[in-house]
Amino acid sequence: MQRILRAYPSRCTGQYGRWWASSRPRDAGLWLWVLAAFVPACFVLAEPGRLAEPEPSIPHNPRLLPQVITPAGQRFLLSEVDVQIAYDAQADRLVTSHGDWWFINYPLDRIEGLEDLSRDKVAELLFGGAEAAVRNWYIRSRGSSVDEPDAPRGPAPIELTPNPTLIVDGNHPDADDGNTGTADAPLRTIQAAVNRARPGEVIHVYPGVYRESVTSGQRMDVHGRPVQRHGRHGTRDRPIRIEGVRDAQQRMPIISGNDVFPDDAWSPIPEWPGVYRADLFTQRPGTVSLAGKALIEGNAPDALKPDMFHVNRASRAFLRRHVDVNASPSVGELHADRPWRHAKVDADGHLDLHAVFGDEARDAVIWASTWLWIEPSDEAAWNPAFPEPVVRGVEVAGPFRAARMAGTHLDDQVNKYRVWVNGDLVPAITETGSDSPRASWMYGFTDRWRGFPFREGWNHLMFQFDTTTTTHADHGQIDDTLRFHFAPGNVVSAAERPEACSPPNGERRDYVSEYLVWGPVPADGPDHGVYVRLPNDQNPNDVQLDLAARGSGLVTIRNAFTHFRGFEIRHGAQFQQQAQVFIAGEGSLLEGCLVQRSEWTGIEFSVAEQDRDVTATPLVIRNNWIVDVGATGIAGAGAPERTLTATTRDYPYPGNVPLVVEHNTVVNHGRRGVYGAMDAGMKMFDLKHAVIRYNTIRGGYSDFGGIWLDWGHYNNRVEGNLSVNGRASGISLEASPGPLLVANNLVIGLRPGSQWFRAGILAWDTSRVWSIHNTIDGQWDQTKGWQGEVGTRGIYTGNPTQRELHAWGVVQSENHRYFNNLLVGAEHAMQSHKDRHDEGEANYTDRGHGVTPLPAPPEFLLQRPHDYRLHPEQPAEGLGVSNGYTQLVRHDFHGLLRFAEDSHPVGAFRVHRPIPANVHTVVEVEFDDGEMRRRTPH
Repeated sequence: MQRILRAYPSRCTGQYGRWWASSRPRDAGLWLWVLAAFVPACFVLAEPGRLAEPEPSIPHNPRLLPQVITPAGQRFLLSEVDVQIAYDAQADRLVTSHGDWWFINYPLDRIEGLEDLSRDKVAELLFGGAEAAVRNWYIRSRGSSVDEPDAPRGPAPIELTPNPTLIVDGNHPDADDGNTGTADAPLRTIQAAVNRARPGEVIHVYPGVYRESVTSGQRMDVHGRPVQRHGRHGTRDRPIRIEGVRDAQQRMPIISGNDVFPDDAWSPIPEWPGVYRADLFTQRPGTVSLAGKALIEGNAPDALKPDMFHVNRASRAFLRRHVDVNASPSVGELHADRPWRHAKVDADGHLDLHAVFGDEARDAVIWASTWLWIEPSDEAAWNPAFPEPVVRGVEVAGPFRAARMAGTHLDDQVNKYRVWVNGDLVPAITETGSDSPRASWMYGFTDRWRGFPFREGWNHLMFQFDTTTTTHADHGQIDDTLRFHFAPGNVVSAAERPEACSPPNGERRDYVSEYLVWGPVPADGPDHGVYVRLPNDQNPNDVQLDLAARGSGLVTIRNAFTHFRGFEIRHGAQFQQQAQVFIAGEGSLLEGCLVQRSEWTGIEFSVAEQDRDVTATPLVIRNNWIVDVGATGIAGAGAPERTLTATTRDYPYPGNVPLVVEHNTVVNHGRRGVYGAMDAGMKMFDLKHAVIRYNTIRGGYSDFGGIWLDWGHYNNRVEGNLSVNGRASGISLEASPGPLLVANNLVIGLRPGSQWFRAGILAWDTSRVWSIHNTIDGQWDQTKGWQGEVGTRGIYTGNPTQRELHAWGVVQSENHRYFNNLLVGAEHAMQSHKDRHDEGEANYTDRGHGVTPLPAPPEFLLQRPHDYRLHPEQPAEGLGVSNGYTQLVRHDFHGLLRFAEDSHPVGAFRVHRPIPANVHTVVEVEFDDGEMRRRTPH
């Protein structure tokens, strides 16, 4: 009981004024109920050598940020909109500048007419007590109607800390890192300021492009070894603040991972009109951008369209087509004085180019042709004249890769190959992230394709190999083999064109077993060039283009109590699973940043600190926009399993700083369509006592659309998040002992991914998921998914726990809890495992299976596409229940209070009611001791 109460402290706060009507919960009865519910889970005896599951200790929803909720249900942080609250002394009431808007936690010292009073005096006047006793306060009043603002298109502006200690202005004519750092003598680089700053000091960085990496803390080399420390730690009371200043056009200072091409770097390529070439001048090439806008990477320079680029790490000879990719050669057939040779693979299924051509195979271009029989899906109905498409995954082994390996040094790249199927080049790079074919961007000697296109019956494949790159620096070893393995699974190969369309008699294998090969053509060394085609075939020497020069960690914050706020961070060449921004350390903050066009992850965090626990100051990631990243928007982890013992599994968990991830927006993550990474808008591991709230994830092409808590999570709060038009799942929970509170989330319009599931909330191999007050609408996308399944499942927890979960083994208590969820547009509204004794009540659907049908279809406000508040007096309004689990959820999707005396609507929102005719202002307060009060002065 004490552990639970420590997570929900109560204290006396005195009397709060005569106007208030109290709705104080009966705390003692509540917690006795909760304890009774928890006892079976808390005291299950673990098998010898395995931990009992963690005791429940869900963290509070921390104090809400100052924000407003518009009449159409949009959330804006206070710095995004121009709003005011004034005190009308004559009427003795507060008045808001925007009628019918909710104002949440408006700063008390900014209320017009009360400026002469201290914040505590204002709190005494309004709430009947000191400001410290108030957790959240809310106000809504009649007033002038205003137009609904446009949706935000970037992070809310930060409020700058006044009186900076150091100023950085790279555009100042006298800027120099040897200066004093004043406005008249600013520093030139951000890193110079970070190196100087002491606890409590403030750095202001003026707009401009800063082509540098910024590190506060330990810098690592390419092998992850610490090499140098930069800057100092702040303290809890005196953090170091690094803040970007916006100009009149709202431009932030930019930290770029790219460097500008030299003057006159570009030369036209006569045979490809509009295409220009320049030498690679960095060793870690990646994104090319024009005036900050990233160009789209193409598969070959001869196929570039305007606004595209191509990086060639192979030879110039590789860019030419020496043979007709539509031709079907035969053994001995001459082409350019060279015959086609028959080549069988070795015992491992590899085509050994060195065994065929000897040393001439090195630094050369070689071609190979083969035929593959792909089994028709239904032979009885198969018509050879109209073969149906067949899409497969393909495994490729050997030191050959189709796509450039993101973020990898030129010396670490391996040989290049291309492949044509039935005359069409298969694109190794797919910017859109759709289900079209794409090769892996992962590192190493294994190349994987998803969506590789075949057709029923016989298929002709033509390969082109470039062998100019035969070294591989991983672990300091050199690979000089030229072996290639192509494995589409269950195929029959034929080196020469089959004479009939009938099924073959050959042996079925997982790999191609024979080829015809031609070459070699001398490559004369690598090209190491970049090719572009600009709009209107413009000469790139007339504009400023830049190329990725720096890799992961454009911003690295490892020092404690360091606040990094208000920057644009873009481009660069990020290695797999690594990010443009890395942040760790107790009390550090990343806020108000625009992070875009990472080749892999946008923001990565770590809260795994062995000498800290949940009593430490949280690490906070707040109000950032992460746009068009290659794989994952926000990723990170807490302490791994080695820190878990029988004495450390519960409060206060050593090895983890608490985490708050709030009000971030991830847009179109997974644009690279990284195969096998199964990334998400947010992907996190091993978190304890984390709060992930009020984030928005829009679109995206990764296998998981929204938030994915993967492996080792317990006692986390996932609340008030919005997932719109993602893929496969809104919130996924995997391989965790729980409990995990998933509340007030809104999931809309999931598209099918490459996985077997499409569900608003998904849990597998996970125990004790508490799904409360969520709204899931699956009717927006009826595209067929896995095995032809149409539409979205609402809440799916149907598979039993099977995997070993860290030190817990296979979890003993698997039961989930579901209360007050609203699940529409989903044929399978809720599905759990038949052998588990889950508990649920007041879950409703318009048409699905597994929960209670609504008495009538719900009517949503839908003033904007995502306004899922119920109309007042709807049947679904009063169908919810209240119990010890639901009382852990004191707010709704917007952060507004759920009062006990109100009706209990199901879903993520409390009902939006008009202000009564005889009322001017509604004021609501949540006190730190759990008390909630509402005042409606006339």
